[in-house]
Amino acid sequence: DATIDVSAYFPHQVRSLAAALGDRAGHYVYVSTVSVYDKPLTRGYDESSPQLAPASEDVDEITNDTYGPLKVTCEQVATELFGDDLTIIRPTYVIGPWDYTRRFTSWVERIAAGGEVLAPGGPNDPTQMIDARDMGDWIIGLIESHTCGVFHAVSPSSTYTFGELLSDVVVAVGPPGTTLTW
Repeated sequence: DATIDVSAYFPHQVRSLAAALGDRAGHYVYVSTVSVYDKPLTRGYDESSPQLAPASEDVDEITNDTYGPLKVTCEQVATELFGDDLTIIRPTYVIGPWDYTRRFTSWVERIAAGGEVLAPGGPNDPTQMIDARDMGDWIIGLIESHTCGVFHAVSPSSTYTFGELLSDVVVAVGPPGTTLTW
């Protein structure tokens, strides 16, 4: 009925999956990233905001400079191959169990150790994240309703700050005396 692609970083991977599945792919969901957007992003950017230039299909290394452009190219290839049976999801930070990046869990672990915790940036910097389980449920709902298109997996406007996030973690797991230093 559907294919959920959470792992294609290179256009050849999208092409290979499409070739292997043929007409059995069904509704194709490609999980991309908000890193496809050109900078600077303005408050309220949406799915139609300008994107980075696509990477050449022969780029074979993921770096800070190639990640976003490669995802742009993957989206283009998915559109070419799956057309009207395509949903593209563009999340920000996906957190939850088995997150090998540890972008969120490292903060929980550090704060749980207590003491003075050095925090980057400023406490009013906006942040957005989505739990992988919530995103998975949402994607299944999109498949069940056969909803196609391009969607952010972010809140409409970021009112949650990095300072609030870390403060909430301090309340949840920080031993007495834990402080944040910005």
